Amino acid sequence: MSDLVEIKPSEVFKINLMYGGVRNMFRRAFYRELGLDKCYVHKDMLPYLEKLEKLLRQENLILEIRDCYRPLEVQALMWEYLPDERYLAPPSRGSKHNKGTALDCTLLDAKGVELAFPTEVDGYREDLIDDFLSGNMAPVLAHLAKASHQYQSASQNLEIKNRQKLKQMMEKAGFVSLEEEWWHYEIKNAADYPLVALKDI
Repeated sequence: MSDLVEIKPSEVFKINLMYGGVRNMFRRAFYRELGLDKCYVHKDMLPYLEKLEKLLRQENLILEIRDCYRPLEVQALMWEYLPDERYLAPPSRGSKHNKGTALDCTLLDAKGVELAFPTEVDGYREDLIDDFLSGNMAPVLAHLAKASHQYQSASQNLEIKNRQKLKQMMEKAGFVSLEEEWWHYEIKNAADYPLVALKDI
C-alpha cells in the first residue's frame, strides 16, 4: 500500500479533477478511463492542508483542486501525445503529481464562483488545444507566459492580485510555488518521494 490519502470535499475544499472529464488540453478523460474518481495526496501534505483550511475560512474562500495524484499510467498516455521533456515529465522519471506531492488549484469565492486569474488552470484554452496536440507550441507558449508569477499587466490587475492572494495563502500554509505555473503548489522536498502506481493505492 502507498502513503496516499484521499482529500474529501468540504466547505473549503472542492474537488474538480480536470482529467476526470474532457475539459483539459488533451480533451480526454484519463482518470475516468482508469476508474479514478477521487483526489489523493501523500499523507505528508495533510499538515499543509490543515493550515490552509484555517486560512481559507478566515478569507471566506474555497480552494478548488483541479489535479492532485496523477497515476503514472496517465503520465504515459500524456507522453504519447506530447513526448517532449520541455513541457511534460517523461513517465520513466515521472512528475511530482505521480508522487502525490503536488496540487493544481484555483480559488473560488464563498458562492463557488471562480476568481479571475491571468489564465485558466493548466493554461487551458479551447482555441489552443489543436495547436497543443499537433505540437505547434508557439501560440501555446505565448499564452503560458501569462501563467508565470512574474507576469504583470495593467489590463489584468485584478487577476494578478488574485494570483498573489493564492500564492500568499499557499506559502503561508507551507506549500512551495512553481514559478512558471500560478496554479501549481507542492510540499517541501516533493521530488524526493517515490512514484506511486494506481494499483498500490
